[in-house]
Amino acid sequence: MQEETLQKTGRKGEKWGAFRAAFTLVELLVVISIIALLLGLLTPVLRKARFAARRVTCGANLHSIGAGFRMYLDDNDNIMPQACGMPNPPSEPPNSRPSITVFLKPYLLELKVFKCPGDKKYYEERGTSYAYNRRLGGKPVSSSYFVQRNKEKEQNIEVLYDYGSNHGAYNYLYADGHIGDKGRQ
Repeated sequence: MQEETLQKTGRKGEKWGAFRAAFTLVELLVVISIIALLLGLLTPVLRKARFAARRVTCGANLHSIGAGFRMYLDDNDNIMPQACGMPNPPSEPPNSRPSITVFLKPYLLELKVFKCPGDKKYYEERGTSYAYNRRLGGKPVSSSYFVQRNKEKEQNIEVLYDYGSNHGAYNYLYADGHIGDKGRQ
């Protein structure tokens, strides 16, 4: 009788292929604690990966904008646009100069490239996540203040940059077309 009861519960004298009716409470708690431990270990890694993905997408956006800039400059004798640095939000009076998006719109497939994927504020308010170096406006980069006075090379002159550090670093579009970032300490 006792052996018959044990075989029904599946504990002692289990045969190959016999199946257990349920997990014990201890087994369930062990599985749940292992899952919680793995989640605790993976959460910081996933957060860093998400920041890295945003930074890469932001760089790709700036690269597309840089291609549009090059086409604009080719059509305008290498004269940089007379744009404002960052458009004012609608609650403030408009800038005296138009946004850089106005100048580059004909050269870009869509204006969504002006949105940094980590930006939650500026694009919605101002139409761009990137600020323009307005001191370059109205002249070729080669005759700008930076080259004439500071003897800077085009590879060191910032044209556009993240208005806010939306992903742990500031991405920059430089006058020679390359993208770089400056970490935030």
